Amino acid sequence: MRLLTLTVLGILVGCGGGGSGGGSSSSSRLLAESVSIADFNVVSTITHTEAEIREEINSQSAFYNNFPSTGGTSARSECIDDMEDMYGNITKDGDYYRFSFEKDIKDCNSDSTSFQSEIMSRLLTYWSTTTNGASNDLTQYTVNSNPSASSGTYLSRWYREIIYTNNNKYIMQLLQSKESNPSSPCEWTTSTINDCEYRRKFITYYNNDLKTVTGVELVKINYNNVVSSGGTYYSSGSMEFRIENWAGTVTFSGSSIPSTYTASNGSQSITGTLDLSGVSLIGYQDSPNPMY
Repeated sequence: MRLLTLTVLGILVGCGGGGSGGGSSSSSRLLAESVSIADFNVVSTITHTEAEIREEINSQSAFYNNFPSTGGTSARSECIDDMEDMYGNITKDGDYYRFSFEKDIKDCNSDSTSFQSEIMSRLLTYWSTTTNGASNDLTQYTVNSNPSASSGTYLSRWYREIIYTNNNKYIMQLLQSKESNPSSPCEWTTSTINDCEYRRKFITYYNNDLKTVTGVELVKINYNNVVSSGGTYYSSGSMEFRIENWAGTVTFSGSSIPSTYTASNGSQSITGTLDLSGVSLIGYQDSPNPMY
């Protein structure tokens, strides 16, 4: 079960729009604060066939400089962005900024009657942006409306928890930070990002049992000197990845040249080039975004 995909474009891209508020978690500590690198030292319970992993690779928007989404901006994403801007808190934290947000976003769903709750918790630390050599005062903006920048830093944690009316439960955890030191922020410029890893885990609890994990999905993507371009593909660099039971590398060779990939599940190895034909191009606009 996958509710989110990674959207790569934009500098702290938001989705704008309206919506309304909701109740916050009763906990005094953000759920996102508990997300750590240890949460991603797990083995996926999901396995993919060759055909399935090729489709997964082709449909990962992270692997494209410009992923041709046809999804547009949804009412749900507009609602979530509006709530983030209304209830999120941006504060100065030493040389950096901090953004925190935690709310029940159930009312942003078109079919909210299927949910008991959908808590979204987000914590952004070591956040900074620079424009024309000067640091921006991010407290003057909202998280989805901030100035264009030439460089910046961020460490991002997300926690998403859905409890359905049948009492099944679904959790998403996400951490974006340096690959070489997960407690340090990613650093980016408008042209390049390096040594930054995106980690996402889904956990499912079925059959009215909120204590027994019945499914774990895991994705990790590490950026190695990835250079932006004006085309569909990145100009150069590579991304190492783990998607469920497969690990591999995507290599970029030019903005108009389909990127190549290799992957292995330990017993089988595959190669190929990125191919969007037959892949759903719907972009989930409320997905976590890299900051560059």
